[in-house]
Order: sequence, then structure tokens, then C-alpha cells
Amino acid sequence: MSTCIILAIFFFSGLILHGFHKVNSYSSTNTYIYASQSPQISSNSEIIDSIFNERVYEYYDLGYFNQMYESSLQATYYALYILDILGKLDQINQTEVINYIMSHYDDDSKRFMDTLAYRYLDTDFSQFYYPLSTMLETNCYAILSLDILSSLNLTDSQEMIDFIWDCYNPISSGFIGRPYYTGLEEGFKISTMDNTYFAVQTLDLLMNDWLGYSTQRDEIIQFVNDLQLSGGGFLNDEDIGIDTLNPLFEPNLLASYYCIKTLEVFGMEGSIRISDFNQFLDNLYDSNHKYFRISQWDYGVNYTNIVATAVGLELSDITNYGSIDRNATLSFILENRNSIGNWDQSTTVTHHELIDTFQIIRSLKNVQELSLLTVEDRNQIGNAIQLYNQDNGYSHLSNDYTSMNLIHTLISSFNLFDRASELNVQALYTQIKDSYIQTYTQPFANSFAVYLTKSHNFVGLRSHPIEYYTTGNKNYIDKISQLYSHKSTFFALESLKALFKLDDFALEFDLLDLVNDIIDTQFLNDTYYELYGAFTPLWYYQENRSEYLSKKIFFEYSHFAIRCLELLAEELGLGSINNLGFDITALYNYIDRNIIETPTMLYFNPQYTNDVETILKNTYYMTYVLQALNLFNKDSQKIKNYVLTSLDYNNIDNIYYSYKISEILDLDMAFDINLVQELVQTIYSEKYNEFYLTSNQEIIDQEIFLWICDMARNSDIGIDAHYSSILPLGDVNRMHVSLYNLIIRDFGTYISFKFESDQLGTYVFDKLDNNTYVKDIPIPISSESYPEITGILYAYEGPQKKAEYPISFSTTYDLNYEIKIENSPTSILFIVNSSITSSGKYYSLTAGEAYVHVIKNRKILETKQFSLQNSSEDYSIFTLTYTLPDKGAYEFEVYLDDGIQDTPVLIQSITFSDNQNNMQQVMTAIPLTIVLISVPGCVIIVSTRRIKKIKKD
Repeated sequence: MSTCIILAIFFFSGLILHGFHKVNSYSSTNTYIYASQSPQISSNSEIIDSIFNERVYEYYDLGYFNQMYESSLQATYYALYILDILGKLDQINQTEVINYIMSHYDDDSKRFMDTLAYRYLDTDFSQFYYPLSTMLETNCYAILSLDILSSLNLTDSQEMIDFIWDCYNPISSGFIGRPYYTGLEEGFKISTMDNTYFAVQTLDLLMNDWLGYSTQRDEIIQFVNDLQLSGGGFLNDEDIGIDTLNPLFEPNLLASYYCIKTLEVFGMEGSIRISDFNQFLDNLYDSNHKYFRISQWDYGVNYTNIVATAVGLELSDITNYGSIDRNATLSFILENRNSIGNWDQSTTVTHHELIDTFQIIRSLKNVQELSLLTVEDRNQIGNAIQLYNQDNGYSHLSNDYTSMNLIHTLISSFNLFDRASELNVQALYTQIKDSYIQTYTQPFANSFAVYLTKSHNFVGLRSHPIEYYTTGNKNYIDKISQLYSHKSTFFALESLKALFKLDDFALEFDLLDLVNDIIDTQFLNDTYYELYGAFTPLWYYQENRSEYLSKKIFFEYSHFAIRCLELLAEELGLGSINNLGFDITALYNYIDRNIIETPTMLYFNPQYTNDVETILKNTYYMTYVLQALNLFNKDSQKIKNYVLTSLDYNNIDNIYYSYKISEILDLDMAFDINLVQELVQTIYSEKYNEFYLTSNQEIIDQEIFLWICDMARNSDIGIDAHYSSILPLGDVNRMHVSLYNLIIRDFGTYISFKFESDQLGTYVFDKLDNNTYVKDIPIPISSESYPEITGILYAYEGPQKKAEYPISFSTTYDLNYEIKIENSPTSILFIVNSSITSSGKYYSLTAGEAYVHVIKNRKILETKQFSLQNSSEDYSIFTLTYTLPDKGAYEFEVYLDDGIQDTPVLIQSITFSDNQNNMQQVMTAIPLTIVLISVPGCVIIVSTRRIKKIKKD
């Protein structure tokens, strides 16, 4: 009998091994945690790196960080005039400059307008008047520039002539800065000599002659002569209440220049009181040092004495002033060029605004002394002018006037990316420290200048660049920057902290004084209910100056006042800012009064603009301040609703402050990663290595670099993972993963990826060149691997976890078996041949077993375990010989436990009756064919039924 069993087993196993069908149950599907249609995923990191590298090189090469300024038609005219006089005009792209000029021309109104001209239209005469940038002068600058570029044909000359004459004041004579009409605000009606000078110069260019305007010509001559004072000097206007040549005191040489040069156009320069004017020149001329002062009052620092000397020299020639040492005076001008090749304002105020070199070159030309400039001199001056070149136009300030905002942007960005060691810390500390302004007296609080000052003697800038001078009514432009403020102070303090130099600064300056100064700027006049509790940008609160101060208040400065107080309180160990003594309730009420809340949305209304990006920024400021005061009680969902309805993926300002709001309130907002990353690439300027604000690439803002660095470093990191969601046991799951956040996908060489699973262990990924990571994760054939694998993908930066994502995928396999049954009157032989099929391969049941329930009279009589008779890598054979205990009817339920799933499989149910001396196999409605195989000494009954396959999933 044993021989029969053995023969049957080997024969049966041969049938099974050759009869198995290859079944591939691998189902390949990808799980995406991140939408896969991404932009060029590596370029944003490359952009950031390129800016860092360029900035490091730039500072060590130049000693400063290049600052970009907004160009203007005024500064562009100055630059073109200088280049033309020096014979350097052919060295610039004139077509680009012409296009720049004409981009400011409105075909409908026939006018040229730039930001400075709009600022002029915003003039609040009770606050500040900005000279030399009126609407009239802007158009004159454009026309004079086009003439230099031989392109006057691009405009309608008669239209421009008519416009200029529209700016003539028929009552006072002279020209004002915009078209005159009787209902015009009185301040705008004031005729000034700077307007008149440029109007006359431009009209003289455009008109064939003055014959048709003889009356106006005579009136202008009289207007000019009336401006000469008894001391011989000239005023710029007849109104003593407005400084129309601010910051110059009148009478001064520049006003006198506009007067006398206007008369010179008419050949009437001799109509002034020459002797009186010569006495005026005599009073301003320093015969010892051979220079002129600009006026009797010049802040005590020889303010603009180099410029004044050039202007004074020209006026001396015109009026035959004989007390001047002409050669020595010329030497003073020529010997005081600065290191970059052009001129500073004076020997003590080392500012070098473009207007200075323009006025000096203009006078040297007019006195016919340009020949004193060598070829090398001209080259140096011409090269220096290109430091003012900005996006095809020219700006008033050269790029070495680094703003405190840019310093803060770069130091903070380097710090975010752990690259601060690449900075020249000591030099930057000195530059920031030297920009601290101690006033000692009211009405100004101590603060930092908004740019790294060129002169400690005088902080103001005579050309009033739009970046730092924005006082006005906000009807045309909504800029609110100040020359110094809590904002620039915060930028400076946080920069010092990032450089670990705040302690050094505190050794030289009393930080507690600064704390008290900031607190003293809180506006507490309850007559101005809407503003009560806010902070001015800089000025101490004084009740008698409330009207003036009320026009300086914008919420941004309250935000930065609080930021300063937080930083200083931490540095000085003062505890909570709520204990510093300012009126917290008043500030809260000021904020609350300016909140707009609807049934669905909430945001802060800045009052001076409806610009969405400014509202988002102020809403972030509102949230920050209220949280800093521990008073935030607003509906975050309503804020989120406003942000979501305001999102604009063409504007990085919009995206950044939406992100900051989401971050500070933990709103978990779902940004469109693709659109944000594409925006970064769209707004990047390879030419300037900077970013534009919007996708239309019109305005560059250098603070954007910090915004992008902030989001690249701090926005939530996600894992982009590609892997199979269903996998056969015994196979490998190839995982491709990468990191991403709002900005970047390449997180550097310090990132490592691991898949950690209690079932499978830990696997470290390999990095590929495209900033993705890959690993083949083997799936054992075991009960621990079925029916699901779980684990976590971790991204590490050193020991720090940067991101994690839970992973799960299903596993599947095929269970194959064949059962053979042989019986005799007293016993039954069971043979089970089984295997696991996965990915077309066969595996034995290493942890499997088989057993049978013996049932009689519907009760389990006993359970018998099969023996593992034979096992290879491919299959396992289990056998059992069961001897019947007595006669009768029996049922046999054969179970196969594959060692993987929890529940054994019923693979055969049969009945046996000794009365029939046979068996009935119950095969779940699958008929059996019994084959009798003759073997000497025994009979073998074999089922030739196809192998039963059970797919597990």
C-alpha cells in the first residue's frame, strides 16, 4: 500500500506541475499625492541659487547690493542730456529709450505721464510739495528727451504747444504745473520758476517764434523780475507759504538760475538788477575755498556746494560777476568728482543724485568749459550714468543707494537658507548702524533711515525719489513709503538680529529710548475718532500737530511699530508688549473700526486704496497685531473666504500675503501648486536677476526674493509619490518620490527619503539626477504582507523630519491546489498538492497546512491534520490516510490553510458510505472524472479536474 501511495504522489505531482496555468494578477496603478503636470521642476531652485550666488559676488565686488529704482521721465532726460553733451549717446540703445519714453504717452490726452507726475496731482499742500516733477515738467522732459534722440516727430508738436500754454497762469503770469482753470485748488495755481523755465525752454524748441505770444512773453519777463528780492537773489515763486524748491531755502542760486536763464531765452537777462545780484553772488561765494553756497541758509553743512558752484559760475558769466577766481572755481568743481566718476552734492553731503551731475554738466557746457574734461573723464562720467539705468529708462538714484528693505530682504533670505556665513557681517553691521538717526528732540522719534545713508549730516534727497517720498492725497497713486519710519526701523533691527549683531548695537545705543520713542508715536487725539489708537510712521504725538499727523497714519506703520516693540522687548527682557505702556484698547478699537465684515467674509480696509493686494497685506497685518496683543477674536473662516475669492495666480504679492494669512491662522488653504511655481518662473527676469510683481512683467520689486525664499523654506512640504496601489506578493513595489512646496521641488543634497514600515522594515531611497528618489520595496510572501502593506514615507534633512506621508497598498496572490482521494473499505487516502502563484511564479506553502473534519450524523467526530509529505520551492504536498473507525456514512470536509490569510479554504467536501462501498465527492457543482490507474498491487483513483485556483485580494 505504501508503494502505491508513493507512486501516486509522484504521478500526481507531475500532473499538477505541468498543468498549472501562469496567472498574472499584477495590477499596476499609480497613486498621485500631487498633480503630475508640473512645470520645469528644477528651475525655481536654480533661480533662487543664482540670485544668492550673484548677490554674494556683487557685494564682494562692489561693496554694496545693487538697488533697483523706478525710472522717470525727469531722470531719463537728465541722463540723456549728460550723455549727449559728453558724446556718449551712441553707447546706449536709443530705440529702447525712445520706446520707454513713448510708453508714457497717452494717445487720447496727448500727454506724457509717469508716477512722479501722478504724485504731483496727488499733492496735499498742507503736507509737502515735491518740486521739478509736475505734470507740465514731465511733458517738457519727454519732449526735450525726444529732441535729443531726434524723435520729435513721434508726437504732435502743436498739441504739446497748446498743452504747455494751457498751464500758463493768466492772473499771476508764469507757468503752473498743470492746465490752469479758475476752479483749480489754490496751491496748484502758484506759478513757479522751475515750471516757467522748462515751459519756456520747450516752447522755444517747438515754436518757430514768440510773435504770437508777445503779451505772455512780456508778462513772463515782468513775473521773473518781480521775483528778485532786495538782497539781489531770486525766489522760485511769490507764495511764502509753500517751498516750491524744497529742501532749498530761498532765495537761492537754483531759483535765480531758472529766472535768469528764462530771461536769457528772450535776450532779457540784462533786465534784472545786476549789481544787486552780484552782491547776492558775493555773499554766497567763499573766496577762501573757491566755491559757492546754494543760499544763505544751507543746513550748516555746505549743502550742495559743488552743484551751487557750477550754477554760480554760469550765473557769474552771465552777469559779469568779477569777484570770482574763475580758474580756481573750475578746479574746485573738477577736482571734486567722486569715486564712481560723477559728482556728489557737496564736499560734506556725499549724496550723488543724478540731478547733481546733470546741473553741473549743464553749467560746464554753458560756460564752454567741457574741454577741461579729458577723454578718460568723459568715459568715467558716462559709465557712472549707467548706474542710474533702470529698465530702459533712468532713475534719480544710482544702484549703490541700497535700501533698508533690500538689506533686510537679503539678510533674511540668506538666513533662511543657512547661507548667512557668506555675507560680510561686519561691513553690513556698520552700514546698518550708521543709518541710525538719533534726533534727540521732538517731533521725530529715533529711527533708521529707509536707505543706507551716504551722509550722516543730511539724510534728505533733493530729487525726492518715489520710493521714499509719497506724501499726498492718494487719489492717483497709493504708495505710502517714508524716508524713515517704524518700517525701516524694523527692517534694520531684524537684520541686526539675524546677523547676531543686535547686542553690539545695544552697546552703542540705548534700545530702551527707542522703545519709548515708538510708544510716543501712538496717535491719541480722540477728536480724530477713526485714527485714535494708531501709530504715526515716525512723529511723536503732539495734540497741536494732530491735523498734520492725521494725514500720515496708515495701518502698516502700526503693524511695524508692534513688530519693533516685540523684537525690542525680547532683546531687553521686558516681557509681554502688553506691559509696555501704550494704549492697547485704543489700538484694538482702531483696528476693529477698519474691519469690513459681511455674512461670509472679513478683511481689513486700509481706507486709502481698494487694491486687493494691499487689502490682503493689511489683513495679514491686522491678524498679526491682534495675535501679538492676544486679542485675536475674528472669524478665521470668513477671512479664508475673502482670501479664496481674492486669489490671483498672476500676482506674487497676492499669493504671498494669501499664504501668510493661511500660515498665521493655520487655514490649510489649498493653493494650486502648479500655478504658483509657473508664476515664479514667469515673473523672473534673467536680465536683472530679480522678480516682477505680476506676470505682465511691468514692475520689479526686490522684496519678492524674500517672499519666494520664505515660501520655499517655510510653506508646507508635500510628498509627490508614484507607486503601485495593488501588488502581487513576492513582487517589488518601485516607489518614485520627490518633495514639493509652493515654490520648489529640489531641496538640496541634505534631504534623504525613507520608507518605514512595521511589516517590511526601513528602506533608504536612492537619489536620481532629476531631484526624485527611487527604491524597490520587496514584498515577502507572508501573512504579514497580506492583504495590505502600510508604512510612512519620511523626508529627512539630517535628523529632522521635513515631511511625511502615510502609504498603503493592497497585495494579492493566487492559491492553487489539486486534491486526490483513494479509498478502500476501511481507509481513505487524501493527497493535496498546493502552491501560491504570484507574478507568474510558483511558491510552496512554507507556513501552510491541511486538515479534515470527519463528520458523522452531522457532528464533527474528529479533526485530522495532514502531514507535509513533500515540499519544494514551487509546491507543497500534504497527505493523510484516514482509517474508518466503524461502518456507516461519513462526511469529510478538507481544508487548506495557506499560511497567509486568516481563514482556511474548504477545498473538498465528500461523503462515504460502507454500504455503497464508494464515495461521493461534492465539488461545488464541478463534475469529476475518475481515472483508474493500474499499478501492480493497488488501484489509484485520480481526479483529472483542472487545478482549482483561488485568487486572493
